[in-house]
Amino acid sequence: MKKIAIFGSGEIGKRVLDILGNDIVSFFVSNYPEESICAGMPLISFEEYLERSNEVYTMVASTKYAEELCAQLEDNGITDYFVWDEMFLSLFSDENMNRLPRYNPVYTGSDWSSCPYPLVRAFFMYDISKYKNIGIYVYDETSKLLVQLMKLIGKSSNVIALIHQGELEKQILESNLRKMDCIICAVRRDDNYICDIYEHVKGLDVVDFYDLAYFLPETHSKKAIKYKNKYKGKRCFVIGNGPSLRKEDLDKLEKNGEITFACNKIHNIFPETCWRPDFYFLIDVWVLKSQTKELLNIEPKECCFYNYAFCNGYILWNNKDNIIPLYHMPEQDGIDRLTRFSKDISVQHCLGSSVTYAMLQAAYYMGFESVYLIGCDHFVESLKKMKEIKHFYENSNEVVWDLTPEYLKLDNHLKLDNAYKAAKLAFEEDGRNIYNATRGGYLDIFKRVDFDALFPEEQ
Repeated sequence: MKKIAIFGSGEIGKRVLDILGNDIVSFFVSNYPEESICAGMPLISFEEYLERSNEVYTMVASTKYAEELCAQLEDNGITDYFVWDEMFLSLFSDENMNRLPRYNPVYTGSDWSSCPYPLVRAFFMYDISKYKNIGIYVYDETSKLLVQLMKLIGKSSNVIALIHQGELEKQILESNLRKMDCIICAVRRDDNYICDIYEHVKGLDVVDFYDLAYFLPETHSKKAIKYKNKYKGKRCFVIGNGPSLRKEDLDKLEKNGEITFACNKIHNIFPETCWRPDFYFLIDVWVLKSQTKELLNIEPKECCFYNYAFCNGYILWNNKDNIIPLYHMPEQDGIDRLTRFSKDISVQHCLGSSVTYAMLQAAYYMGFESVYLIGCDHFVESLKKMKEIKHFYENSNEVVWDLTPEYLKLDNHLKLDNAYKAAKLAFEEDGRNIYNATRGGYLDIFKRVDFDALFPEEQ
């Protein structure tokens, strides 16, 4: 994607630079440049700009002189440009800074706070030049903005459908589906179900302007890349901490050299078994705060995967080779839709109401063909029953469900159902499978298998 030239170096031009970001802006243009730098960016004359105009997209950043600047561009044969008028500027005004859908919050900083990421900036992060027939799904208030941006990049003639959120979107999309090779979704996932439906349609790309993790390289986990498809074709075991988990089963996994994933307070069973996990996951801040010292001293055979927040100074600073941070975008969820599933944990993992979901995404990324769950009891009637059931944790206060009230909410359990269904779909689309080898429990989303039958030589 070409970068942007901002025509106008006044206060509006500088405001536009703040919205777009330095990484996608090439230079400022002025008819009367008195200096060579403006707001840290090169400032060039209009004459020099004409020699380089084919290298950039042009944005007019002036309200008082916009008409004159547009006429100047057209007199010089430049007809594709974008004008930051009062309406567009108001969308990105300071008072609207953290309002959606103009912005998407992105976690950043040492305090795990979020900063706004403008929709217009996200537009230029994607290369949509290859698409010939495009549908745009957008909020009404940002519809004109997207139309003008498409015109700027010379793709307005490729837009065959403009669908506003809340206006019979599914019917309109269905009527154009066979013609489209791309749907641009500029509606947050918690306001739409279009992405959920159409991102699984073959031959159709869904470009989600709110899926920004790929464009935040500072959060990418370079240390995770070495695990991509490292275990392709192999099997592994993902271990939950449910009451059905038995130390004898862990001993069997150890004896047979199985690759295992474990999480949270699994260390409570360590005194009873020589088994140790290959991969350890800790994502929930409440779990970490409950027993910080003990959890951070867990030493798996291979490595630990921690929430990005734990590794950037919010709770700890740890840059050991066997500590891999996992980033996630702020959650956009609901109980009536499938949870998002990340196939690239080096970029991000998606939240699914359980650390088990993060482990499944990691197993997919590592290439495992068959994944077996054990200790995933998945109580349905009442999560509070966890207190009444004998558990390998010695103290009932250790039970993860008790750490935060959110775990006692039924909708959180329903979200986990959706997460498991999304994981099942992701694996099966790639010819792989997740099986439930838990002894008992209520998790029937995955095909059940007998744990002991997985070790026929011991029968």
